[in-house]
Amino acid sequence: MFFAGLYAPTSEGLTCSILTRSALTQIEQFHSRSPVIVTEGVGRRWIGGGVSDDEAISKFGTSWDGRMRFHRVRRFKRDEDRPKLIVPIDTLI
Repeated sequence: MFFAGLYAPTSEGLTCSILTRSALTQIEQFHSRSPVIVTEGVGRRWIGGGVSDDEAISKFGTSWDGRMRFHRVRRFKRDEDRPKLIVPIDTLI
């Protein structure tokens, strides 16, 4: 899984952004936008110029709809980083 993005050189270095689209149905209660998620194969086609603008706009990121799951996790501090942080503490939302 990859997030689609763009980058460009500037006089101060590189600039980049993650592409987004309307939220997938299962996350629209949390946010109005979703990152554009692509598989390695789709990403290679896009980078290689094998994807039309219409296909990218209408299809990119939509194959993940219905495939995401959510659960509550315990609160954690900004500098914490370990696998236990994503252990569910509750039922699925």
